[in-house]
Amino acid sequence: MYQIDNLDREIIRYLQMDGRASNVDVARALGVAEATVRKRLERLIDEGIVAFSACVEPKRVGLETHTILLIKAEVGQVERVGRALAAMPEARCVHFLTGEYDLMAEVLLANTAALSRFLTEKISLIPGISRVSTSHVLATFKEPHQWTLPETVPPRILVVDDDPDFVEIVRQVLKTERMDVVSAATAEDALARARAMKPDLIIMDVMMKGILDGVDATRDLRQEPEFADVPILMITSIPTSEHAALFPTGEDLPIDQLLAKPVSPQRLVDEVRRLLKRR
Repeated sequence: MYQIDNLDREIIRYLQMDGRASNVDVARALGVAEATVRKRLERLIDEGIVAFSACVEPKRVGLETHTILLIKAEVGQVERVGRALAAMPEARCVHFLTGEYDLMAEVLLANTAALSRFLTEKISLIPGISRVSTSHVLATFKEPHQWTLPETVPPRILVVDDDPDFVEIVRQVLKTERMDVVSAATAEDALARARAMKPDLIIMDVMMKGILDGVDATRDLRQEPEFADVPILMITSIPTSEHAALFPTGEDLPIDQLLAKPVSPQRLVDEVRRLLKRR
């Protein structure tokens, strides 16, 4: 199943506020390329996450009576009754419920006389209904089309590296992916920062003050239960250095992925996204 990321969420929220906005409008507002918005939106539509339709204001077209029907169905008849209700143009939505009643339907009609006819001439003729309770909606404070995708907390990434240029590049790359980055330049600082911020993912260098500082910090973190499942992406140049023979492998290296420096921005983003999805 396709997992939406923070940029997808921002595109969706913008379109929920203005469904007529063009891809150019969305791209300009979010600070990304138009092609990025277009490709993302095509994927969201193809995956069935986003769909477009016109919202009608019922009272503007003469449907003044908004009523909730709570329906108790006979044993084994819930789906049949629900589908019969859904097929009626007066029903705006039909839900299968837990609790005392089995189904809830919102119906829109011109007036109470039309509601009375609807109940006696349509609802009463549906086989399998044992009880119906009605409630008039007096006021609506929020319509379904006014719902917007909730904000999410950006992933928190701890970057442990003593190269400020590398750290800044990672920060800028991940910032475009709507991720928060905190950095540490030493193994000791890394442990303190991790305990304070509880990162969702850690990017760890190896050679800092000491040749294997990153390895030692990784092992220390894995000893603490709260970091046992935090993904650790190790990015280092040690495999191609004169210290390669000192670098542990296999079970002696408790990380989730190893990348060799230099690493491309796209590869970095791909690995970070993949590891975050595993949480």
